[in-house]
Amino acid sequence: MSKSKKPAAPLKQAVVDAAQVMRFDHWMRFYFLKEKDGKLVYEVPAEAVAEVQANHSHLEGLLDMVNERETDQERSTTAVCSFIAARLDGMVYKEGTISEVFDSPAFKIEMYLFSLWNQSHEAMLDENPVDFTEWERLYAEWRESSQVKEYEAKLVSSPAQRRSDSTQ
Repeated sequence: MSKSKKPAAPLKQAVVDAAQVMRFDHWMRFYFLKEKDGKLVYEVPAEAVAEVQANHSHLEGLLDMVNERETDQERSTTAVCSFIAARLDGMVYKEGTISEVFDSPAFKIEMYLFSLWNQSHEAMLDENPVDFTEWERLYAEWRESSQVKEYEAKLVSSPAQRRSDSTQ
């Protein structure tokens, strides 16, 4: 069985879906994770909850899992992975697809690019808080820029990426 360089259509869409969940989690942590009595607690205001319910109802379950709850790195990771596994793996996609997603070069590149976007836009996002719809629009706009597309192409064709593809 040969390995293609591009992910198969279902895997490609699963990468898109899993990456959106990761971005949503990051958006919640960025704006709504507060320190309270020495503990980190999600405090998502009603307006943000309503915007998620209206425009991103498929992500509402993750918000419900964490909102008004104490968290740390382990709990946050567990919540996100549990949500993705319960909502996508075996439900939307064939069982085992999400494991392939997390190991895929496409997902790793997507998360790396999101990290770059977040770092380069952190001050703007901090100064001008945005709802998740706008967060996604801003990211998509940046992602479609010619500079990012060129950089992504270099990442995809890098020797390290080719080694990673051959081990998939």
